[in-house]
Amino acid sequence: MKPRAYPLGVLTALPLALALLAAAPALAYKLNDQVEINLLMAGADREKLQGWALSFDQALGSVVGVFLRLGWQSEDAAVNYRAAYTGGLNFNGSAWGRAADNIGVAYGYLDGSDTNLKRTKVAEAYYRFAVTDHIAFTADVQYMSDQYSGTEDASGWVLGVRMVIEL
Repeated sequence: MKPRAYPLGVLTALPLALALLAAAPALAYKLNDQVEINLLMAGADREKLQGWALSFDQALGSVVGVFLRLGWQSEDAAVNYRAAYTGGLNFNGSAWGRAADNIGVAYGYLDGSDTNLKRTKVAEAYYRFAVTDHIAFTADVQYMSDQYSGTEDASGWVLGVRMVIEL
């Protein structure tokens, strides 16, 4: 089986993406009615999607923090994941003299849905390096394992770099 291509930042972005999917049909339909294009579901028929996400962050002192992200969406449309459960630990850089930096580890369990993808398990480690008060880069490594029904499972490494600019 051909390895699957993953977008960068799957663990950190998926719950937000699930929440956005809940709003996507209304935005896509409005755009369709006005300009005849479907930017959010290009090439797809209109389908009703509903979903919601919860995000929890808790500091455990001045250096360590924990996070938990939970997201669900309906199976009314063809979706790869019905639910996403992710959590992890982060440590701010004050322990090594760079308070704006942080390092973290996370684990994610993405529950498959009405496609042949049954589930995905993800482990992630990252380092966020603050260049200035407004610019940061994050180096990221993830190991992902997909389990399919009826076909060969796939797994592999994902390396990524993200840049954040805060205005």
